Amino acid sequence: MEFFNLLFRLGVVFAIFGFIWGIINLAIGILNGAKPRSYPLKLSLKAIQFFLIADVSVLFVIKSDNWGMATIISTAIILASYFVGKINAMQMRFSMQINGLNLPKPEKPNYKLEWGIIVFALAIFSLLIYFPQFAENRLSSWFYETIIGIEKAPFFGFIFKIVGFVIGITIVLRLVNTISMILNGRNPFENPFDRRNNKKDDFNNQDPFNDNHFDDYQEVKD
Repeated sequence: MEFFNLLFRLGVVFAIFGFIWGIINLAIGILNGAKPRSYPLKLSLKAIQFFLIADVSVLFVIKSDNWGMATIISTAIILASYFVGKINAMQMRFSMQINGLNLPKPEKPNYKLEWGIIVFALAIFSLLIYFPQFAENRLSSWFYETIIGIEKAPFFGFIFKIVGFVIGITIVLRLVNTISMILNGRNPFENPFDRRNNKKDDFNNQDPFNDNHFDDYQEVKD
């Protein structure tokens, strides 16, 4: 029960943080003159975003009542699942764009760097948990206080609690799916669109005139 309470709380935190980060992202886009962003710039902004989320998550842990090792482990699992969901969403958007008709082909993300950012962000979370004095800085404290303020607001707080609940449900489903894939011997980090495209390519590459190819309805004679 404590895990789900923590999951709901962090879901609200992620929702409000995403809202604030969206405003910051919009401001950066305006200052950039609405020019297309290069992939290195996008990657740098994502790294800052993930590091800040990890830092703010540490603040919510250490400022909560009766937190211990179970809270730390649960927060790390929820945070990792949230990050993985972001990467999966990016993979799906990229796959849909490259398969779209009459659309400019986007630059392919460097998945090693993308996953590296997640690992580094989780490492920062672990480091700041053991050295919480470094977690409380002006930037992270501002995010923390702003999130608390929005969460306590009568109207916006209610809306973000609904969004946080949806995020929490999504994280639970992702965790269940990950465990199921591991038990079935599948790679939980595989892009489902790539797996679907590979099956499609294998089907298209089949030679219908190959004598060794049989259909279900084809009679085989000795």
